[in-house]
Amino acid sequence: SMELAVRRGKELLVELIGPDGRPVAKVKIASREAAIPVSGRLASHLSNETPLRLRGCVPGKAYRLLIGTPDAELGAVADVTCDPANGPVKVPLQPTGTLRGTLVYADGSPADDIHTFLHFDDGAPRPKKQAESLHGLPFYNNVMPYHSKTSSVTNAEGEFEIRGIVSGIYLYLDVNYQFASDERPGGMIEPGKTLDLGKLVIKP
Repeated sequence: SMELAVRRGKELLVELIGPDGRPVAKVKIASREAAIPVSGRLASHLSNETPLRLRGCVPGKAYRLLIGTPDAELGAVADVTCDPANGPVKVPLQPTGTLRGTLVYADGSPADDIHTFLHFDDGAPRPKKQAESLHGLPFYNNVMPYHSKTSSVTNAEGEFEIRGIVSGIYLYLDVNYQFASDERPGGMIEPGKTLDLGKLVIKP
């Protein structure tokens, strides 16, 4: 016979602090063990409490959190360690950023009415990977679905702009469900800043 020992997880308390120094209660949050890469199966949930309570955590283990406010104005990526004896872990939230660029065809004409989306990795950047190896990454909208501005459609000039992006994640631009480039990922946005990709040539 086999005997299994099961341990009940502990609560990890996280106090989220806004730029004004005041606690922030209502957030969208996704969490995982820090040693496990992000994947398309990353789950997220809404929280309306402060301090935030992450249940089922293992003492001594590190967890990576992706956090954003519902208005898409503030967010953070943070590594926290479950240590119930030391009380809540304080995590500062920072202003979100914006990604923009212009899509053109090979002849230089603007690619209008093209849908743009974001895939992301909250760990180390993955430059020069082939597109097929990126499809396991989650859509940003599926994890942090604040509002319609987290996706975009290019205008008559081929321009797009995606707002409300949490700093600390590495972005990959997806065009009509096809990666804009196998070797040119979007990059990482600084808090409160705009990352302009310039002109990106796409296939018709």
